[in-house]
Amino acid sequence: MTRNRQQGAEEAVGLLRSLSPTLAFVLPDGRRLEAAPGAARATVVFRSAPSLAALVAAPSLAAFGEAFVAGEIEVEGDLVAALEAAYAADALVPARAPEAAARPPDDEAVRHHYDLPAEFFALFLDRRMVYTCAYYRRAGATLDEAQEAKLDLVCRKLGLASGDRLLDVGCGWGALTAWAAERYGTDALGVTLSEPQAAWARRMLTATGLERRVRVEHADYRAVAGAARFDKIAAVGVIEHVGVARYPAYFAHLYRLLRPGGLVLNHGITHATPGRHSSGMAFLTRHVFPGAEFERVGHVVARMEEAGFRVLDVESLGGHYAETTATWLARLQARAGAARALVGDGRYRTWVAYLAAATVAFRAGWIDLHQVLACRPDPAAPRRADVREPWYTRDG
Repeated sequence: MTRNRQQGAEEAVGLLRSLSPTLAFVLPDGRRLEAAPGAARATVVFRSAPSLAALVAAPSLAAFGEAFVAGEIEVEGDLVAALEAAYAADALVPARAPEAAARPPDDEAVRHHYDLPAEFFALFLDRRMVYTCAYYRRAGATLDEAQEAKLDLVCRKLGLASGDRLLDVGCGWGALTAWAAERYGTDALGVTLSEPQAAWARRMLTATGLERRVRVEHADYRAVAGAARFDKIAAVGVIEHVGVARYPAYFAHLYRLLRPGGLVLNHGITHATPGRHSSGMAFLTRHVFPGAEFERVGHVVARMEEAGFRVLDVESLGGHYAETTATWLARLQARAGAARALVGDGRYRTWVAYLAAATVAFRAGWIDLHQVLACRPDPAAPRRADVREPWYTRDG
């Protein structure tokens, strides 16, 4: 080994030892580095000298994710612990200014993420196929129970009642539209840009006998027409894909669709650091959510108010999302063989890396989840003083 190579190896050893005492490392030459025997929660195995050199030269969450997806490194043990160390070593980088021209078309972005076999999502989602933050109302709740609690929380916040016309924007596999119709007697329309999701939802509605009260269409929310057509609107997990520059148009369209006095619930991921983000955002937009953008909850609220809405309530559920993604990750890892058979090793690695990184980010508060409830003002209707009371006193 030359002097330069020896020096590079020693630099690598120094850097790896400085990252986290909870990690152990196995270098390409077989050496194992650990702060104390048996203390490591995860072991990072470097498959080649180039993979080690690349991470040493430019350590970042994005570089770690790329190497993991490519199979250049393996993680034995707790993947979340490994990514916690990667996050700690990561530096915030300036966020690129939103540019509509740089965003992929919405339908392409949706197909990239959602048009995987439904059987793949069924490996880690709950029985109703809810792919948004669950609500762990009580300790020890199962994923199925927590997702049903979230569906019901959304319905209670919207004050759904029999005969209400509900629009479910970005309805996914139709769980909320079905729950609202079955439990609250609403007439619901769900729209999604994913044709496989829409087809799956329609089969589910037929099987459950709800097809007369609920329609799910493969359509863009901007194609939904009819001024003051709906009594309530739910937009759960949609705003992440809208694009920050499009927020004004997005909320203006929802305002037009809602009747005076009607309620809208916007449920989406937010980012507390304006203008800066982890390098992991580059990994996310390249491999997982093309075109995804997050903003401060204050920015979301301001755009809603500018569209004409009166904001009634803002609630953070980021801790619930951390528990949700951790549960999804464990369920997917437990079914690794089936997942690889359905989508291949590279896609499987991408998804476990994404879910582990999301768990770390939500736990640390680098990203959050906010539900914002607002109304289209109606001067003739009195304002309620007990907005929150019915949400948390109901049994269930």
